[in-house]
Amino acid sequence: MTKHLIEYMIPLAEGITGFNVETTYDKSIAIKKIKSALGKIMIITETEKVEIFKNYWILKAKNKNEEVEIWINNIHLVFAIKNANAVFEKKIIDALENTAAYCSNKLWEIKVTEGALKNLNKHELKQIKYWNPKTLGEIIFNNWD
Repeated sequence: MTKHLIEYMIPLAEGITGFNVETTYDKSIAIKKIKSALGKIMIITETEKVEIFKNYWILKAKNKNEEVEIWINNIHLVFAIKNANAVFEKKIIDALENTAAYCSNKLWEIKVTEGALKNLNKHELKQIKYWNPKTLGEIIFNNWD
């Protein structure tokens, strides 16, 4: 099973906020891999276009009557699942096991600490001070400009 981000990526990796860094992966290849992996268990309904001020993109998918959003960081290939029941969430995590790292939705509960930020660059730290996120999820998936 895919390692949870919180097990191996804290402190957060430099660039996770999207400021003053280049992506670490080819988005078009990642999208194809993710869609291919997920296509085995669900129907992909749409991919939201990446906006210039977002540091993530959203893949919307459904399985029978359940619709989910898969949030994928633009810089590091990590994802989180929104709106999925536990059984469906496990299927998604298993399907993406070798494609991307899973971010538990608990990231929206884990408070920001100095230790979690120690690898971030000065531009990222300046943005964090300005936007004052309360959780790691708010840092990894942000809409800061």
